[in-house]
Amino acid sequence: MSRKFKNLVFTAHKWLGLHFALFFVFMFLSGSILLFSDEIEALFTPEILVGSITDSERVSFGTIFQSVNKAVPGGTVFVIAKRPKAGFADRSFGKTASGKKIIAWTHPKDARVLSIGPNRSFHYFLKELHESLLVPKRIGFLAVSATSIILLISVLSGLITYRRFWRGLFRLPSPSLDKRNRQGVLHRLIAVWVTPFLLLISLTGFFFLLGGLGFNGYVPPPPEAQPREVARPAGFDGALIDRAEQAALAQ
Repeated sequence: MSRKFKNLVFTAHKWLGLHFALFFVFMFLSGSILLFSDEIEALFTPEILVGSITDSERVSFGTIFQSVNKAVPGGTVFVIAKRPKAGFADRSFGKTASGKKIIAWTHPKDARVLSIGPNRSFHYFLKELHESLLVPKRIGFLAVSATSIILLISVLSGLITYRRFWRGLFRLPSPSLDKRNRQGVLHRLIAVWVTPFLLLISLTGFFFLLGGLGFNGYVPPPPEAQPREVARPAGFDGALIDRAEQAALAQ
């Protein structure tokens, strides 16, 4: 490898690091916090923590549907999520009669409503911030996903310029080095230690970028269905949901 090429790669690595370091720190922190967003939300609504519940103790989807509909007269439920996370209540997404989006938490054992709040919760806000920086969905999502390419270039350029990094991989900087050189050695070591993590982030981020651009592979078209006048059939209730659930389980 020529020294000129190595210097060019190092310059690119340094430029990317200086201009995107704060952005990546923000993305790493927001993504890490997002993993625990439900736990953070539970600090403000502790009633959604219900402890360990066995599957045999859980009520049916239909019972949850009926309970939320009763608590929100004139409203509608369109998503019911059992066991969103271990120890948490069941979570349903719906709308009020006025069209306001809500989240309803229900107890897994008896479907009583524990909490009803706006759909734009802490989890929702942090997720939107992490995925698109609150920019209109597609533009922001593509911009954030595209930085996966920058991260990948930064990782590869660092490995190219740090030759034979596997030697002394766990050898900490000598105390005899000055502060700047010690920081340089630590920077290189830590970067190599977290390289598998960074490669995983960059490759999965690139995958999301391709999906956002429409490269989703071949998806077989669904069979044609006859449109109906209303989204839900007449007499739609919790009992019908339970029958559909039992039919699905039987299959």
